Amino acid sequence: MREKYVTSKQIAEKLGISLRQAQRMALEGGWEYKETKKSGAREKRFMVSLLPLPIRVKVDPPSRSMDLILREPKSLLELEPFNRKIADARFTVLELFKQHRENFRTQKETLEYFIQHWSEIASPELLAVIPKMCPRTLFYWKKKYAKGGLTALSTGHGVHRKGATKLPKSYQNLVLKAYMDQNQRSVRSIYSHIIHKAALEMVGSHENGLSETKNKLKKELTLRIVTYFIKQQTSAGLLLKARGNKGEREKVRPYLTRSRESLSSNEVWVSDGHDANTFIMDEYGNITRPVVVVWMDERSRMVMGYAVDITENTDLVITSLCNAVEKYGIPQTLYMDNGKAYMNKRTSEKFQSENRIKVYAMLGCSVMNARPHNAREKSVERFWGTLDNGFSKFLPGYAGKDILSKPEETQRAVKMRHILTLEEYRKALDAFIFKYNTDSHSGIGNKTPYEVWKQNIQEIRHANPEMLAQLRLEFITELRTVMAGGRVRVRNREYVAPSLLYYVGERVEVALDPENLSISYIFLEGKLLTKAEELVAADFNDIHSIQTKEAYKQLSRMQKDKKKLHKKIKEIQSQASALLLEERTKVLEENNHKGKRKNQEEGGEFVIDLFNC
Repeated sequence: MREKYVTSKQIAEKLGISLRQAQRMALEGGWEYKETKKSGAREKRFMVSLLPLPIRVKVDPPSRSMDLILREPKSLLELEPFNRKIADARFTVLELFKQHRENFRTQKETLEYFIQHWSEIASPELLAVIPKMCPRTLFYWKKKYAKGGLTALSTGHGVHRKGATKLPKSYQNLVLKAYMDQNQRSVRSIYSHIIHKAALEMVGSHENGLSETKNKLKKELTLRIVTYFIKQQTSAGLLLKARGNKGEREKVRPYLTRSRESLSSNEVWVSDGHDANTFIMDEYGNITRPVVVVWMDERSRMVMGYAVDITENTDLVITSLCNAVEKYGIPQTLYMDNGKAYMNKRTSEKFQSENRIKVYAMLGCSVMNARPHNAREKSVERFWGTLDNGFSKFLPGYAGKDILSKPEETQRAVKMRHILTLEEYRKALDAFIFKYNTDSHSGIGNKTPYEVWKQNIQEIRHANPEMLAQLRLEFITELRTVMAGGRVRVRNREYVAPSLLYYVGERVEVALDPENLSISYIFLEGKLLTKAEELVAADFNDIHSIQTKEAYKQLSRMQKDKKKLHKKIKEIQSQASALLLEERTKVLEENNHKGKRKNQEEGGEFVIDLFNC
């Protein structure tokens, strides 16, 4: 084991004395030291193991692990009165034996005399506590006193030991977390890990003395202690210590069950996002897990709308809401959590921002937020279990809920890229949700969600096309200039629409649908102009591609329309000029008539300048 050294300055700091007092104490005590050079100056370093015991304990106290495992002795004041009396009596016996040892030549002679004449040696008070004495008991007390002091002589009677453990508190949480881990470590491996960690804390990472320290610790902290500690834990206690308050609350504590009979369809829609337990490939070939956002009718448990992407974001929430509103109308209340994807400047009125449409307010829906970190608040959470068991487990890239439930062939399928793409996953999910909405469920009286929704719907509040267009504007919106040929370029994609030929050079807003990037929505000053399709490059030799022909046809139509429009403008201008000339002629005639009458009255002449009129 590596020796430790301390300086006079360190001793003075530990003892709370001056440096001069520490140096005088070392000189008077004759402490052994060795001189070392530090920055050109000589320094005395004292070996800790050779220091006097009172000073050694203060300068180099036992490590935390050793303190907890070996348990430092307590004072007599902390013991019960009868235990204190027994400890005092046993200490008196040891002192009496020590006194009689001086009168005899050998320890054997002393022991024989002490046992035979015990009733004569002991006082009546001592005999009342210890009536008999034997050699084995005497040597046992002597050993305990040498090891633990006066308090070690007390008995364990009267101490409440129910649930008590010798396992140190610093290692209890470590044992529970390791035992509750998904890897299912054995108790023996956990025990070995604890012993190794305790030994490292005591002697450091040096090999010298490490095995010796481990053997010493194994005598104090046995495998049986760790096993007993784990067995005495309840399932609720294990959950609380391994997964915290949230795990214990979700698995153990009771929760409120609410009836939905009083609700009508489309009264409350609840939403949530979930990382699906399957691997897919995105459009760039990267392996990832898709994120699914659904909106579910609280009354019928019917999935009203959904959307899939590789991350949970506001665009995904708005897309799924648009899909639901287009099919089944607008709900009265939206019930969701407090995540950033749901509550932000684009969706909620709680956040102030200028020139930004509030999606929930525009739909006229009230908003309810679930309590944070409470999975049982929203009934849609149960749907994710159905999605995992009825859909994800049948896919080639199923990742499992945890390490234990992950299939062996998943890693092979991911490596060989035998998994679904994002677009294939969307199609498969669409088929599953259709099956879910049309299958009978025991929780709603063996009816299908669609039947329950149809029976309890009172009024369907449809969204007008302008409102849906405004919702589309809340997608990924970017400002772009319309290029020649009626094209706009966004995110390395080009979109074309014939009607954009009228707006070449104009700055427009381009909104992309995250679920369908082949279509974009073009807005000008907040109003929807048209839908633009993604421009697909034609073959090198195909100079007469369909898109090119359509563009030329549209251009010729535009030119014809332009000529017709010019003719109409000329006709309107000629009609307007003729009407203007007639009005001016009437005004001139009236003025000329009034002037002649006035001139006749005054006896003069009246001339009107037509050019200045």
